[in-house]
Amino acid sequence: MKYPSDCSKRQLKMISHFISAILIPILIAVFTIVLAFQQESIAKANREVDLHIATRQHQQNLDLATEEHLNDLLITYMDNISDLLLANNLSLDKQILQSIVYPKTLFVLRQLDPKRKSDLIRFLNDSQLIATEKPVFLSLRYANLTRVQFGSSEESNSMRYISFVSTYLNNASFISGSFTHGDFTYSRMRGALCNSSFNYAVFLAADLTDADFTGSHVFKADFTKAVLRNTKISPSQLKSVGSISDATLPNGVKGRNFNLFKDSICENLLNGNNIQQNVNIRNMRDWASSIRRKLAFQFRFSGWFYELNDLRLNFTEYDEDNVSLDQYSCTRKDIFLQNTVSESCNFTKQGSGHQATNGSDRYEYVDVKRLIQSGTHAIGININLGQRGACRDVYFSIETN
Repeated sequence: MKYPSDCSKRQLKMISHFISAILIPILIAVFTIVLAFQQESIAKANREVDLHIATRQHQQNLDLATEEHLNDLLITYMDNISDLLLANNLSLDKQILQSIVYPKTLFVLRQLDPKRKSDLIRFLNDSQLIATEKPVFLSLRYANLTRVQFGSSEESNSMRYISFVSTYLNNASFISGSFTHGDFTYSRMRGALCNSSFNYAVFLAADLTDADFTGSHVFKADFTKAVLRNTKISPSQLKSVGSISDATLPNGVKGRNFNLFKDSICENLLNGNNIQQNVNIRNMRDWASSIRRKLAFQFRFSGWFYELNDLRLNFTEYDEDNVSLDQYSCTRKDIFLQNTVSESCNFTKQGSGHQATNGSDRYEYVDVKRLIQSGTHAIGININLGQRGACRDVYFSIETN
């Protein structure tokens, strides 16, 4: 066995010393660099944390300042209105409401968030400044109340007779409240959640697209010319309302009020060749009075008839004492005997009728419209079908304008 010579040992020792002399400084340098990077990373993270804390604190200060400003704005508004009421014996005339209160109200509403907007409206309601039952009330037309919540499931909210005419109420929420006799004429209520009582409310020409009336009460409410496209409202609810005249219903068709004819299949009512019926429209006038609206009424008569050449429609308007006010009739050849702009009698063209179920007789469509006199309380209807005449699906309703 050979052992390394002294020379080899010295060489190995020199190599070891050389490697140590080079490697140790390199390791020290690498450690120093890594440590420096770590320290820089820690310092950077600390700076970011400090910056985040400072930014959050600054935002909190801004939020607190904004909250304080909005609170001051709302409180100042309420104080000013209260002072104005006290200075005028709790009664503001039309000039003050229009010239001072209305512009100030719109100015404040533009700056408030939805929660404080709700508080402001409640203040006005509690102060009885926006109730239509008052002789003079504050208008909120063009006010932006988008996403404002009125009422809650924990607290009921009474805003009866409130006026939201021409108000923006898109995506607003009406929860567990009473808006009976409220006026929403021309308002925009797209996507609104309406889970409250709207009995006798007026939605004349209101945009209710995508609104949700599930669970709401709409007894005798007025939806004349309202847009109910994609609105969640049940058929039973629609049957309970006061008017859907000319409204755009959820299925896209134009609304028409309840059929007042006793039997829509008039062939079941044939007595010889004549059909007679009296329709009392007093209830419609009483309903219009109950919602504080002075409406013009018109009747609309339509149906499918066979042998139109022999058909004659006779109508008589009676007052409350059963005295005849006006008589008029309509045939294929004649327009109304009294020629006024509001009267029309439309027949389909010959040969364009609807095929009957028996496959042989052909029925044609008739549509009659006429404005009703203000003193009319009943309308007598007499249909003379002629010797070979027949009819079906007759519809008679009182429409609102």
